[in-house]
Amino acid sequence: MRTQYLTNPDFTYEKVNRASVACGPMVKWAIAQLGYADMIRRVEPLRNEMRSLEKSAEVAKVKSEQVDKVLMCTCFCLHFSCISILFHDLIFSFSMFLLLCVCDQDQIVFLASKGSARDSRWAPQILFQFVDCAFKMLHSTSSGNSL
Repeated sequence: MRTQYLTNPDFTYEKVNRASVACGPMVKWAIAQLGYADMIRRVEPLRNEMRSLEKSAEVAKVKSEQVDKVLMCTCFCLHFSCISILFHDLIFSFSMFLLLCVCDQDQIVFLASKGSARDSRWAPQILFQFVDCAFKMLHSTSSGNSL
């Protein structure tokens, strides 16, 4: 239709309307339909691309929600680890304070040279030695306290 009619310079609304008042609007309608069909052909690939982009955006949204959940779990685990470290540090500080109160200076230096209470290998040993030191101190003064 394009090659046969639209390329013809006599196929315009004005010329056809002068020849036939009934055919003039039909020519206008036919030209509009061809323009609409051209527009649809140009828009359809863009619509398809938009659909694929929407699908990939949905997939990216799901992935980002999964990553967010993983990050939240990691953050919780790190927070828990931090609290655990602070708790162990508090226990160590408190045990050192009690050592200062109960044991003499030589025993404290000996226990401190064994290692940090933050190190899990030494914590039970230091705690046992602390209890032993405290028991000896209390036992040595119990005879005087009972009088």
